[in-house]
Amino acid sequence: MTHGHWDHVGDHQAVTDAFPKCQVLIHQLEEHRLLNPTGISYDLPYIIPPRKADAYLVDNQVITVGTLQFTALHTPGHAAGHLCFHLPQQEVIFTGDLVMAGNVGRYDFPDCDKSALQESLRRVMRLPPPTVILSGHGPATTVANELQGNAFIRQYHLGPPPV
Repeated sequence: MTHGHWDHVGDHQAVTDAFPKCQVLIHQLEEHRLLNPTGISYDLPYIIPPRKADAYLVDNQVITVGTLQFTALHTPGHAAGHLCFHLPQQEVIFTGDLVMAGNVGRYDFPDCDKSALQESLRRVMRLPPPTVILSGHGPATTVANELQGNAFIRQYHLGPPPV
């Protein structure tokens, strides 16, 4: 899981029921949200059952799923334990709520950190420009597109350093 916000953990039970060998992996800083998924400020039309993570992920940990090798990148800011999952060979990154086409994750929640978000974005924006970004919300984009057209990234100069 990229992070523990309700819209990213809400179906954990449906997935693990359908795929019993599936494990719930998350950064340790986000597990409290799995243990208390009702700790949000508004009512949901469904219940998210609490659970513990099967294991914790750390920065630069490699996870193998079938023939794919994902590298977990700790990218705090939107959430303290936010993770992205990078497939370097395929030039693809799953960014959760860190960066989306033309936008970035919110940083106005109580445990968000705008400066940490900026550092995490800087890290991801240093990936090769053709890298495809698959976020938790919205259409696919690329690092190149976000360097050129994402106002937040441009405003805070979060791209690679000038050569």
